Amino acid sequence: MEEEDEETFGELMAVASETTEAEKEYDQILEALREDDALKHIADVVTKLYDCYYQKKDENKKQAQELEAIQARMDRFDDTVTDYQAEISELNKTIAGLRADVEDARTLADAMHARELAGVESLETMRKLVTRLEKELDARRRAGDDDVGATSAVKEKERFEKEITRLQSELDAAARRLESAVEYQRELEGRAQEAAEKEALQEDKLEKKRLESAMEYQRELEGRAQEAAEKEALQEDKLEVREAVSVS
Repeated sequence: MEEEDEETFGELMAVASETTEAEKEYDQILEALREDDALKHIADVVTKLYDCYYQKKDENKKQAQELEAIQARMDRFDDTVTDYQAEISELNKTIAGLRADVEDARTLADAMHARELAGVESLETMRKLVTRLEKELDARRRAGDDDVGATSAVKEKERFEKEITRLQSELDAAARRLESAVEYQRELEGRAQEAAEKEALQEDKLEKKRLESAMEYQRELEGRAQEAAEKEALQEDKLEVREAVSVS
């Protein structure tokens, strides 16, 4: 009987020992499974990080090329702006010179016009004198007065007529010069207007170039902000990997 009890106890101990070994093996398998899951998660995250790294590397290379192209365009913009500014400066000088010439031409035209008016006034005065002398001579002829005074009046009339002819010639020449001066003044005003319009056009082009440059700079800043956001996301992925490694 005792032998049977000992055999039963031995069998129970063997079963208990096998159960303990099975539990240990289960724990080992479970731990291995846990480790496999953690490693799988880590592997997935690392794979994702490598994919993201190479993707970002290509994108950074592309962005660097784009930035170089943007910088080249901005340099060209700067050169164009400098050229426009130099041209506008020259146009300002041209306009200032033309305006000074216009003022000189206007002053000359005013002086010539005043001289013409004075000549016309003198001419009218002499014509009135000649008319008066003619009336006086006619009166003397009708009265039969043919003395020395009449002869003197005739000579004076002839002198005035010659003076009238001379003044008329001068007035005609002055009128032609005045017409030329006015025409030159109009030409200068037209050139000044043309230069002013060209300056306005250049300033408009300059403003457009500045706007394009500002937009390029804005796009560059937006690209840098996007790049910074992507770097931040990459850092968060790295932190997630570290936490996963710590847990495993």
